[in-house]
Amino acid sequence: MSPIRTAIRSAALTLALGLFSVAAQAEPATYTVTQKNGQYVPSTLTIKRGDIVIIRNDDNQPHHVVSYTPHFLFDLDLQAPGQENKIVFDTTEKLVVVSCDIHHNMELLVTVQQ
Repeated sequence: MSPIRTAIRSAALTLALGLFSVAAQAEPATYTVTQKNGQYVPSTLTIKRGDIVIIRNDDNQPHHVVSYTPHFLFDLDLQAPGQENKIVFDTTEKLVVVSCDIHHNMELLVTVQQ
């Protein structure tokens, strides 16, 4: 086989493997956590990095969703009943603690697998 044909075949194989690798990557999963009776349901969650968590207020009172976890700080402000917010967990933190700044007993523990 000529060197040019070998180079073309090698480039085509590299491209095909690269496309297969991109296609094999999973889409982010989406999880829903509700706020009900002054607690997060569920109160623990295991996800993968890049997954999406929707926090929905199914309670009859407002909540203030926050995380003070280093390198993954967020503040979703006041969340009225019926409102929901989406969080993309693109973090290297292995454990993210989500709480409510109004009701300090509310806690959601999110384990993020890398």
